[in-house]
Amino acid sequence: MNEHQQKNLKRFEELSDRARRSGIYTYSTFHSRETASLAFDVASPKELVLWGGSEICERVIVRFGDPEELGYDEEFPIRILLIEPKQVKYSETLTHRDFLGAILNLGIERDMVGDILVKNNSAYCFVLEKLADVF
Repeated sequence: MNEHQQKNLKRFEELSDRARRSGIYTYSTFHSRETASLAFDVASPKELVLWGGSEICERVIVRFGDPEELGYDEEFPIRILLIEPKQVKYSETLTHRDFLGAILNLGIERDMVGDILVKNNSAYCFVLEKLADVF
């Protein structure tokens, strides 16, 4: 296991422990499905849900907490933003790379942003709820 994986595993352990101790759901930031699957090393499958905002998403967040123990279910703190050029008529063809670069240029960390789906020179961007106001 490399250093990056160990760091993520430790963070997942912290989130899992906090969910158990405090009796609330805790959430990670966005990760690849491969990285997020490390959470299964620290918690049981009934305590984990991986979700990115849609079934086709490659980047997901991990929710820690067992709905049976907590007695309730909760939506993931994910929002979908529509990002498009001000003047579509005059813009060049934009790619995933263009949208991701523009987001990162705002100083937003990559793990705060999930999948970016590009269609017709616009992008649907999955972000953590706390970032939705930035846009």
